[in-house]
Amino acid sequence: MTSKKNICFATFARNERIRLPIWLNHYRQFITDDDIYVIDQNTTDGSTSNLTCNVINEPHEGVFDHAWLRQMLTRNLKELLKKYHIVVLNECDELMVTHNNENLKDYLIKTYKRQPLKNGATSLFDVLQFDNEQDYVLGDKISKIRNYLCKWQGKKHTIHTSCMKELPNGFHSGYGYLDNNLSTIHIQCLNSSYLTEKIKQRIKEKEVHGQGDDFACWDVHYKVEVIDKYMNDLLGRKELAPNWFKNNIYL
Repeated sequence: MTSKKNICFATFARNERIRLPIWLNHYRQFITDDDIYVIDQNTTDGSTSNLTCNVINEPHEGVFDHAWLRQMLTRNLKELLKKYHIVVLNECDELMVTHNNENLKDYLIKTYKRQPLKNGATSLFDVLQFDNEQDYVLGDKISKIRNYLCKWQGKKHTIHTSCMKELPNGFHSGYGYLDNNLSTIHIQCLNSSYLTEKIKQRIKEKEVHGQGDDFACWDVHYKVEVIDKYMNDLLGRKELAPNWFKNNIYL
């Protein structure tokens, strides 16, 4: 019987030409492509065509069909947990970091490998572009060009071990013990234009493919007319980024 490997990082993507390269750059700081997985749902923009990491094809036409996504990701997560002690599965706009600049892979293995019946979780923060901050360009140090975060109250991201549960609706409602040495940075608004572009893209995809069980995403987020309201809400709750963010060598 093949022994389990320590850890892998996984995400899922559909036409993510902007955010997926940022996600890959981040997690490649900690691990090789042998232990990175991209679950691809009908990408047509070429962003998954020539990847050197593992690509798992899960074709499905529906846009933001959360019921299908939850079942598909739960199934893939269970398969990965047969191979790895620890699986970090997040969206391709989520970057996990330690607060003390410890290598993320080393910290997770040290903390969770010997506790297979313990799932950890992190707080979740949006990183915001404010005032005259320059646009992010792939390869920039986020911590050096962004100064504001917005914390998602009551939301957290899960580090999965063998005691995993079925993934929840929305993917931001994690479970597990809150790890105060970890946070997850949400880059949907890393550049203000990212959110607008993604919403317009999803609307076009919906017109072609339709939608499924979307957990109210279309009513709450995926309308052009609500972009300003959503952004103003985030900016209204912004806080100066703490030292663990500004001094982070991995962001």
